[in-house]
Amino acid sequence: MANINEYLCWRGDLSFEASPFNEVDGLIFAYLSYVPWEQIVASMWEEDRIQLRTAIREFWEENKEEIFVDSVSLVKMAPFVARRMSETIRYRDIQLCYYENRVSVQDECQFGAICVELPGDSAYVIFRGTDNSLVGWKENLKMSYQIVPAQRKALDYLNYVGSKTEGKLIVIGHSKGGNLAAYASSMSKPEIRDRITAIYNYDGPGFMKEFLESAGYQSILNRYHKLVPSDSIFGMMLGNDQNYTIIDSRGHGMQQHDPLCWRILGNSFCKMPSRTDQSMAAEDGVRMCVDSLTAEERERVINLLFSSFKEEEMLSLDEVRRLFRNKRARKKWILTHKNIRRDPDIRKLVQGANQAFLTEFGRMFLS
Repeated sequence: MANINEYLCWRGDLSFEASPFNEVDGLIFAYLSYVPWEQIVASMWEEDRIQLRTAIREFWEENKEEIFVDSVSLVKMAPFVARRMSETIRYRDIQLCYYENRVSVQDECQFGAICVELPGDSAYVIFRGTDNSLVGWKENLKMSYQIVPAQRKALDYLNYVGSKTEGKLIVIGHSKGGNLAAYASSMSKPEIRDRITAIYNYDGPGFMKEFLESAGYQSILNRYHKLVPSDSIFGMMLGNDQNYTIIDSRGHGMQQHDPLCWRILGNSFCKMPSRTDQSMAAEDGVRMCVDSLTAEERERVINLLFSSFKEEEMLSLDEVRRLFRNKRARKKWILTHKNIRRDPDIRKLVQGANQAFLTEFGRMFLS
């Protein structure tokens, strides 16, 4: 079975006129959003467009491969995939614009987005998922009890890009970006929402029950496509309706979240009849964690869990990994977390979770 790289080899010579946009293209566009396009792709407030092949050439003139290869991030290969895309007839002339990237420790917000335009076709609004910033991971957890800054920014972005473009809109995101795509589409202005023909959420976390029952969310369900790998953990966090497609993946546990692991046949993903027992057990663990605490308790627990990172002035998972390579610093951090585990709300959370969820959640940070 193929993956994204093989899909680019096999179908990269087919233009979008010869083979229309499909669900695999959507994931590839979502992957494109993880490339740090600062100073290359025009910002939200500029009207310039740049072809992918020009943008990626400028990118690699300014960046070294080693920086990305050594990263912890599951999507660290995005610049390499973008380079391969730029070598294909299918993708090399797509236009990139309206790039936005914001990571704010003060506001506890991690948000990224980009717009892709095809000649004479729809505008593709793409929301970036969680990068390796600790702010981004903390914001993910805060979704369990509130609307987070990234969701509000996604709504503003979609409304803005919708006002600057014409024709159909397709909204896409992987990981947290999938959540942002669904949220922004549901809450967008009616004239923008009516132009949206499809929303693709690739293994993004769910929503609080109140949002799932909202009129806005219900209005997009006939255009909403959520795809999750059979061993999905991250995509099953928080509340989910049961309308999702299960696909095959080469990875296990958190590794299944990596788009390069997703199996492809032709112009679609390989489908699976059901999720694994591990995935369903982890989903139960997340739900038990969330249900065992009030919104106020969840907020306090999340702040407590990230307090030791803040004390060490760490901003990314790469810095966490470097900390664990230092024996003295590692002992100090472990001691801090032993003290944290004595907190009654932490004990309540751990008792409410199951081993599958705790194991995979720990691997996400420490592997």
